[in-house]
Amino acid sequence: MGDDELSPENAAPAEAPEAAREAAPAPLGSPDGGATEQQAAEVLKTAIKAHLPVALHSCLRGRTIAEVEQALVDGQALYAQVRQAVTAELAALVPAAHATAGAPPVPANPFDLIRAGLSAVLRT
Repeated sequence: MGDDELSPENAAPAEAPEAAREAAPAPLGSPDGGATEQQAAEVLKTAIKAHLPVALHSCLRGRTIAEVEQALVDGQALYAQVRQAVTAELAALVPAAHATAGAPPVPANPFDLIRAGLSAVLRT
């Protein structure tokens, strides 16, 4: 692009904010043409459900936006508690020797070291 394309003379005139608001069509739903709060809450629920785990969909309730937002906060807290409980139960099932991702201990005896090496080669 050349410099003349970006000059103020070639820029489109800015519309007044009032004209933009008048030009935008109002959504249907209420007598004055605006969406009702229940419709807005349903749209919000649908949008939120697209980004939530399926397990939380039943927790998302409410007829107003404030109720839907509070249900979302409550559902996220419940999900965090359940996730923490499940993680703790699964961690209890892992034996202590395998709890970390470290290498197995090296045998102190040279013959045990050779035996461990041969058994590793034979397993593969």
